Amino acid sequence: MKRLLSIDAIRAIAILTITPLHAVLMFNTNEGDLQFTWNPIDTAPLFFFFISGMCLALSVERRRKDKNLKALFPHYLYRYGGYILLSISISLIVTLIDSIFMDLGDLGKFFGVEAIHFWVEPIRGIGLACLSSLPIVYYLSWRKLLNLFLFLFPLTSIILYNIHDVYLFGYFTPIFITGMYSLLKTVPTILLGAGMGKLILKNLHQESLVSSLSRKLIITGIGILMLAYLIYFFTFYLLNVNITLSLILLKVGGPYYTSTIFNLGGFIFIFGLFERLRLKGYKFRPLTFVGQTGIQIFYVHIPLLILLRSIIDPAMLTDSSYLIVVTLPTFLMYIFAYFYVKYDVNTRGKKLLKYWLFFVKVNSKKTSKFIKGSNG
Repeated sequence: MKRLLSIDAIRAIAILTITPLHAVLMFNTNEGDLQFTWNPIDTAPLFFFFISGMCLALSVERRRKDKNLKALFPHYLYRYGGYILLSISISLIVTLIDSIFMDLGDLGKFFGVEAIHFWVEPIRGIGLACLSSLPIVYYLSWRKLLNLFLFLFPLTSIILYNIHDVYLFGYFTPIFITGMYSLLKTVPTILLGAGMGKLILKNLHQESLVSSLSRKLIITGIGILMLAYLIYFFTFYLLNVNITLSLILLKVGGPYYTSTIFNLGGFIFIFGLFERLRLKGYKFRPLTFVGQTGIQIFYVHIPLLILLRSIIDPAMLTDSSYLIVVTLPTFLMYIFAYFYVKYDVNTRGKKLLKYWLFFVKVNSKKTSKFIKGSNG
């Protein structure tokens, strides 16, 4: 199965937009620590989970022809579990070095255990959400996946919305139940992406059906965006007309629902638009190579931001220089992605790892034989 260029392009947009966001967090010019207001109904940080759901569905459909779920699970455990373990291990190593051997300064602050929620949490969240969703994605059709999303999303929103604030960030409960990337929120988003992915895959070779579907997605996305705008407009309009009704709407989470609806509409609109462009022969060449890097680019842009942060003091930045510093990592990641894909660094890296593991295995056998011979 060939890669879907439209999905690679959407992943590229997600990557290129998250990089400047992380740069803003890293180069905070306000005094004191950043304080984030977050509500579980808000889906703003879940774009990657939507894309991951689509990719999971495509991967499962590609592999299921000759493997059952039991045979597939080790592959995905290695894929997603490996990301989680590697991320946590790096944070532990950085913290140990910073605490015992030398002061790493900003490296320890932004890359150690204290900041594990900042850069490990999304990777951990994607890994756990995809592994938890795997059996559902394997067995259910696109229609059932979308219906399940429509059932679970409001249900989990209500559950999380009624949990006391101190529990939302996982202080007193397991972080995979609450926390910023709660499974109660990420799994439905994965299912939405998986349903969309299976729907496109089902009609992939029937251009007339895909054309009709993409048109419906565009119209649906625009409709949802307009609905979000109307909710937003009337919420603030009511402040001047009926303050009591407006406060009730605010109290039950009106702005958060608006944000959720807006993001959902954006997902659907972009997906439909890109599928439409793909059918017209557009190759998305300026974007696809960025989308093909996947999670690897995340491991690169965070150290880059840390390096820049250790060199540049945010307090010394002017407005123009701040804009340059925030956008520079995105440009560098774009260049990195081009060479990463062009020279197939991922495949070469895997080969080197296999050679290294083979070398270690051979040498360990020789060492054990030598020790046995010496003892004999």
